[in-house]
Amino acid sequence: MRQRQKTHTYLYKQICKHLNVPCSSGLLNGIQETEIVLILEQIGLQDIEPLQLLLAQCKFKSIILKSMQKNLKLNKSMAHDNYKNELLEILRVITKLFTKSLDVITFVIRDIRMSSEHMQIISQGIAVVQSLKELRIIQCLMTSNHFSILQPSLIQNSSLQVIDFSHNYLTHQIGVMLGQLLQEHSKRRDSVDYLYRTKGECPEEDISKIGIGELDLSYNKLNDQFVKDVVPYLERDRWIKSINLKYNAIQKEGFELLIQLLDKNTTIIGLDTRRNLGTTQIIPEGDSQKTNQKQKHQE
Repeated sequence: MRQRQKTHTYLYKQICKHLNVPCSSGLLNGIQETEIVLILEQIGLQDIEPLQLLLAQCKFKSIILKSMQKNLKLNKSMAHDNYKNELLEILRVITKLFTKSLDVITFVIRDIRMSSEHMQIISQGIAVVQSLKELRIIQCLMTSNHFSILQPSLIQNSSLQVIDFSHNYLTHQIGVMLGQLLQEHSKRRDSVDYLYRTKGECPEEDISKIGIGELDLSYNKLNDQFVKDVVPYLERDRWIKSINLKYNAIQKEGFELLIQLLDKNTTIIGLDTRRNLGTTQIIPEGDSQKTNQKQKHQE
């Protein structure tokens, strides 16, 4: 595996030599065995073409794009403002890769303030990528409007299994949109399951993995109205297994609806609601069985 990393590094140096551009120390440091870490502040416009050629030739399974900035919600002089053109070009390169590659499994963006234009570029890539299993957009000041831009492509995508939009600014406005997203993924799997059962055959692959099974929406601004909007969809869903809603604004009414949901839905085995407005004390880590989850709600 270390040899593969050396090969990737050597290839990048050869690409830069061929293009007659200097190597980026930031890119060199970010090249790993099966992933590449891109730090926005360390990439200039002159690095875009070498990056595009490198991604096309190296079968990275994970792409991580992040900023050196921390505490984005407090820091308004974001990397996005100073590196706007670089960010746009990097996203275009990555989403273009999605149209051709069957290797990228995980795509992570974190600590970068995202705009609607950025989300539109990401959305175009999500709509066509066939290998991506994990999409994580973490602490990027993502809003409900941004979610609405991504939602149609998230519905269209059939490879995603994990969505992590934690540490953002999502509100109750995403409730119905999220419900519709889960409903479409559920219908798709229900149809495949029905087809196999009518033929009396067993699927070669786990049907649950051709759609979303895990959601992380922790550290947002979701409230009781969000719960009211999404629960009717979750009651009919039999594929989603894990939902993280900790550190939101859910209160007593929302908790009661979630407890009722667990009584009706036999698939959800993990529902984390710690540190919401409706909780009165810190709830310790426990296993993800429903009985324990109900106790967490009641506390």
